[in-house]
Amino acid sequence: MLATGSVLGSAAQTLGIPVPPGPVLFPLACSVAAVASTTGWLAAQTGRRRRAAQMRGQVVEACEALASGLRAGLPPDRLLQRTAEDVPLLLPAASAARLGADVAPALRAVTGTPGAERLTMLAAAWDVARSSGAGLADVVSRIATMVRADAGRQRQVDAALGGARSTARLFAVLPLLGIALGAGMDADPVGVLTRSALGAWALCLGATLACVGLVWVERLSVSGQP
Repeated sequence: MLATGSVLGSAAQTLGIPVPPGPVLFPLACSVAAVASTTGWLAAQTGRRRRAAQMRGQVVEACEALASGLRAGLPPDRLLQRTAEDVPLLLPAASAARLGADVAPALRAVTGTPGAERLTMLAAAWDVARSSGAGLADVVSRIATMVRADAGRQRQVDAALGGARSTARLFAVLPLLGIALGAGMDADPVGVLTRSALGAWALCLGATLACVGLVWVERLSVSGQP
């Protein structure tokens, strides 16, 4: 944090911005670090949810295409290669099938990606079919139905939790409205928060509590998902 404060001070001097007194640099640096790290973490979580939703869509598409082709009597390996042309998720498994390798490990390698967990069942079904000669069509069709239901439930959960996330973020930025109102009344809240030690520590405490609240709500919403 001391290093962050030094960097901020040097950057401010370079840009010609008045540097606040030494006692307030550390709490201001803490505030900036807390807000920046929390903003980055929330953006990463949002991106993760979006990628997981896209991945679930690919899993549904892959399972439905495989089930349809298997019911039509197409060979599994050839069907897998054809389906992978439209569903990139299956490219590693299609490469394994083209080389004559075991497809199941390639499918399991993808299951660590959020949203692709149900491919574990497809890999197990592929293993059983390869070792026993059992048909895949009915099993893959049931997996497709389960994945479609999972995707629907997840969309409902995301919609239900969207309000809680939005409310938490609204409360986190409400203090900025208070600062704006104070500035409009010529109370100089920015000066109090950035040029006095007490104000800087109050800003640090407020920013930290707001960031903790945002992270807490996000973690609660994640833990409540299926």
